[in-house]
Amino acid sequence: MGQTKGPKKPGKVLTTALRLGLSATVDLTRNRVTADTVHLLVQDEENKGMQKIWAKALEEYRKTVEARIPSADTLQKAEHSIRRNFYKLIWNSAVRYGNEEVKRKRRQEDRKYLNILMDYVGGRIRDISMVRYPFSKLARIICDDGSEALGYPGNARTPEYCPSHTSPELDFIDMIRSHLLELVRQCLKYNVPIRHAKKFIDDLINKLLPFLDYVYTERRIGRPHFTPEATKELRKVVLKIRSHFGKQNGRPQSITSSVKAKIKQESENEQISNVSDGEVTDGPIEPSPFLGTYGDEPEDTPDAEQEYGEIDYEKLFKQLMKRCQVDIYPGWKKHVKSVGKMLKEKKLTAKDAEHLVKQMAEERRRVGKAFHDFIANACHTHRPFTLYAPVR
Repeated sequence: MGQTKGPKKPGKVLTTALRLGLSATVDLTRNRVTADTVHLLVQDEENKGMQKIWAKALEEYRKTVEARIPSADTLQKAEHSIRRNFYKLIWNSAVRYGNEEVKRKRRQEDRKYLNILMDYVGGRIRDISMVRYPFSKLARIICDDGSEALGYPGNARTPEYCPSHTSPELDFIDMIRSHLLELVRQCLKYNVPIRHAKKFIDDLINKLLPFLDYVYTERRIGRPHFTPEATKELRKVVLKIRSHFGKQNGRPQSITSSVKAKIKQESENEQISNVSDGEVTDGPIEPSPFLGTYGDEPEDTPDAEQEYGEIDYEKLFKQLMKRCQVDIYPGWKKHVKSVGKMLKEKKLTAKDAEHLVKQMAEERRRVGKAFHDFIANACHTHRPFTLYAPVR
């Protein structure tokens, strides 16, 4: 199919997303450190604090802008230390709530609550970035040391940017990663079952998409003021979690009952972790320099072949062509005819079909979430916990 179009100034968009994402990460850390984790924020004899790392990187970046040779290289170098310290904050601050993990783990390793949900976060934002925020093809650029790299060239106003991940879409979507990781920690704090925690994660992602739209479209549509407003949206979801799971009705459980509940919860978590929500089938994950040796989070959502079985792409396209034989708007039939021609010339491949199925799945998830919110929040339903009350 044709070349994917993206922002007119991809280097500027990616640099803005990186800057906002790191600034929000430092802000989240500043409001959540304790006496045991303050060294991650403020520098001491053994650790480089996030505040000083970020301030220094931001100052160096501003100097490149003033010299009319803007480059995101200084911000990217600081990203590794900032994100590493933020992960340490998550692991350490979650110990009081029963966390026993100290690092990211691969799917084949023994994973517990935090790693399971972090995998889900990685898979969800990866799928969204590929479908909703595509970028144009990378070009070969010459670095300052004379070596070649894939990236987006800059000029006096647009920063030069070389993606840190295997695709620029993953760099862009990292803008909201820290808020989602903090939500995972809050889910552990209130002992939210994994099945419900995934719904809260989806809810927060939907609330943060307008901020991504604002940066991606270069302020044409979307919502501005990411750092303070995104934290407010995170707080709303956490308050919703607290209202559902932050209190216990009735008398405290006896020792026997609490032990039984703990065994039941562990069994449920083990079953969920053993049921493959989607193995990574497209080869090993290449390590990211900003996540230490852990690499980018493995996907926790199924690919098209796993969710729908082996795709007969020719049959799929023929079925879609039959359903498209309607006159929706002027020029519609012209587009349908063009697709039919591409299908006859065998220009559409199984990869195109898989991409299309993923888009359909993403749209289905979005519509289902919107309908669920309508049912739950509409005034005429009196906020039922199930559909039983209004149907009856």
